Amino acid sequence: VVDLEAVVREGNSQNWVDPKIPDLHSQAPWTASQSARVFLNCVHRIVQGRPTMIGELTFDKDDNDAMAFVAAAANLRAHAYGVELVSPFHAKGIAGNIIHAIATTNAVVAGLVVLEALSILSRRSRDKTCSLQESSYITYITKDPKGR
Repeated sequence: VVDLEAVVREGNSQNWVDPKIPDLHSQAPWTASQSARVFLNCVHRIVQGRPTMIGELTFDKDDNDAMAFVAAAANLRAHAYGVELVSPFHAKGIAGNIIHAIATTNAVVAGLVVLEALSILSRRSRDKTCSLQESSYITYITKDPKGR
């Protein structure tokens, strides 16, 4: 368990405030205590440095404060669930790939929709008496597959 109050109490009240952003290229995983300290520092820097943007900030993996915040929060959550902690470098790599994975998935699904539309149209063009309902197929997906 990480005691955030203990992290803040270490030394005097200003000792936990670190104006510099931690090394996000480090390939050594942060400990839970380091993650808590980085998390609190990121919140402090954002509140002090960007008060008008609170509630409007969006994630950008090239924003060091945002990346440090995400890496620290991910490590704190991992620690809470007993999952292996990761380095900030690894966290940045994962965060950088999420956008590409979403875009790729959307492109694949859109392509499949277009292929199905072309298939329906080609069946209708071959058989002029075929209605749209007859040339379409319905697929049902259930949560509990039967017959396996």
